[in-house]
Amino acid sequence: STGSPKGVMHSHESWLSGALFTAEYFKVSPQQKIVIPLPLHHAYSFRHLIAYLLKGAAIIITKDVLSALRLLKQEEPNALLLVPAACNIILKHFKELIEACSPFLKLVSIGTAPIAEYQLHELQACLPQTQFVLPYGLTEARVGFLRLADDPSSRRIFAVQPGLEVRVLDRNNGTALPGEIGELVLRGDGLMAGYWPPDEQEKERLQQWGFATKDLGCLRENGEIALRSRGEDLIDICGS
Repeated sequence: STGSPKGVMHSHESWLSGALFTAEYFKVSPQQKIVIPLPLHHAYSFRHLIAYLLKGAAIIITKDVLSALRLLKQEEPNALLLVPAACNIILKHFKELIEACSPFLKLVSIGTAPIAEYQLHELQACLPQTQFVLPYGLTEARVGFLRLADDPSSRRIFAVQPGLEVRVLDRNNGTALPGEIGELVLRGDGLMAGYWPPDEQEKERLQQWGFATKDLGCLRENGEIALRSRGEDLIDICGS
């Protein structure tokens, strides 16, 4: 985290909104199967759990990535949920195992933090027929998906959850011009109800102005938003 720990409150509507968008984007069907080797209290894994439940698909939950890797050949899932730290473990110690999953593993989602360029390229080489998906969001809101790019700072948001507005604002809280770097501000469906403990002023500001992500980006001519950097410093040792 880049700030002091706090609780994030969501409604049933916001969770279902994000999960349904994920299920439709992945084209989840009852014939599919996903492995989730992450804590279910994390928004990233919980959202995918609901998404696959909504479509009647099979879900395999494991306590960690090592447990998940032991089951891959046996269960032959078509989807796998990962974080950069798990990708690092796979590439260092289980490359042959993940390569053997190429015939059945059709989708890999990598979230919670940006994955390094070399890691993504290595994984794509191991699974050349697999679709890699990079979601963009926060615990406070499910946003959308990124278009893959060699440089993580040039990745663009090209699919946004319906009903959610993503704006790029300048320092004066005005709409940034195309190409001008500003802060991403969210408003609409899928957004949190507020923080715990509740703060009425913060709740009112959230409803009126939206949620300021502290992520910096710029609007491109084609309407996509290119992510540039984090407004606050973040050190992620295990995922690097």
